[in-house]
This record gives sequence, C-alpha cells and structure tokens, in this order.
Amino acid sequence: MSSLLASTGPLLQRYRWLRMAGLPIVYTGYLIAGVDGSHFEPFLFGGRLYKDARLREKLKCALSTVCVAVTGRAVYQLLGSAFVPAYLVPVIVGHFWVSMVTYLQHHNEEGHTKVFDDSTFAYTSAAFETIDRTYGGVIDFLHHRISDCHLIHHIFFTSIPHYHLREATDALEAFLQKNGYGHLYKKESTPDFPLVFLKSMYTHGMEAELVSEKLIAEQLTAVKGG
Repeated sequence: MSSLLASTGPLLQRYRWLRMAGLPIVYTGYLIAGVDGSHFEPFLFGGRLYKDARLREKLKCALSTVCVAVTGRAVYQLLGSAFVPAYLVPVIVGHFWVSMVTYLQHHNEEGHTKVFDDSTFAYTSAAFETIDRTYGGVIDFLHHRISDCHLIHHIFFTSIPHYHLREATDALEAFLQKNGYGHLYKKESTPDFPLVFLKSMYTHGMEAELVSEKLIAEQLTAVKGG
C-alpha cells in the first residue's frame, strides 16, 4: 500500500485536472497510503514509518486507528444527516489547509524544490531548502509559528516548543547573517497564499529537482568546461 500513492504521482503530474480535483483529499491519501507508509496500519503497510519500530509502537498505532474509527462512527450516529456538512466538510477543509501549508513550506512560487537521494542527502542542507512564509494577520499566530518559523522546526524539532519558534528563528537568522551565511535562509511574505498555492499546483504540480552525485558531477564538468 505504501507504493500506492507513489504510483499515482505520474498521473497527478501529467493531468492537471486530476491533481487539482484531488487537492481536498490528498492529505487523507497520504495518511492512509503515503510514500513513507500508512499512518493507520503499521504491521502490513507501515513502510519506512514503522520499519524499525518496536511492537509497542505498532500496537499504539493500531489502538489509535481503532479509536479514530470508533469516534468517526459515534460522530456519524450523533449527527445523522448533518454528518457531511458539520463534520466531513470541516475535515476536508482542514486537510486541504495542511496540504497547502506543507506545499508552500517546501516549494517556491515557481513550484521548484529539491529532493536528495541516498548519495547526497544531509539533514541540515535538506532542512535549509525550507521556506519560512509569513501569511500575515492572525494566521501565523494561529499556526503556532510553524509556517513563518518552519526552518528552525526542522532543525531542532525535538527540542524547541512552538512558543519559542519566533525567538529561535530570529536568533538563527542573526547568526547566519553575522557569519556570512544569510543567503541560506529563505523567507517570503505570502499574504495571497491560497492563490499562490493553486497557481503553483496547477502550473508545476509536484515538480522537483533530484540532487544526485551524477548531477553534481555533471555540473562540475560543465563548470570546468566553461
């Protein structure tokens, strides 16, 4: 199942209407059958997520899945005909929002992003491909600063709580500027973020540049030849 979402990638990239129509449910698909594994079934379809997990962790995931199913059933029984507008629609909107924010954190307005293979991946350099985006108004606050302070979240995700993200981001930016690495930090003001997201998804979709040893060698050869 973990390869199911990956196998749909070429179709989504080829057919614009298909990926645009799928935006409200793409995050749901990622949770159920993401490229890293299922977030709901850790034993058969856990993939990379649960490859090295202990039995205790897998059982906790299975218990969580049961709780989600029971809760969903209870809400359906409680709401009846109001289930779709009162529960399902807000869930879809929430999943769309998560997809939008995640995409914008890792793609510029031209839809460009870099991905690394096993020969070139380094945690820190990959983290610095993140874009800190300011959406304005109260949105950044409601996001708990995860959108305008996303880079620091990637670098120190186990040690900095959300209420210190702004402080930590300011310190990191000042440090980079002081030591001549300011160009590594990417930030953009994106008050029109829904339009930017929809335009980028329609035009570029999930385009990405694969950074591999072969690509680096070719680039070095081109530079030397020039």
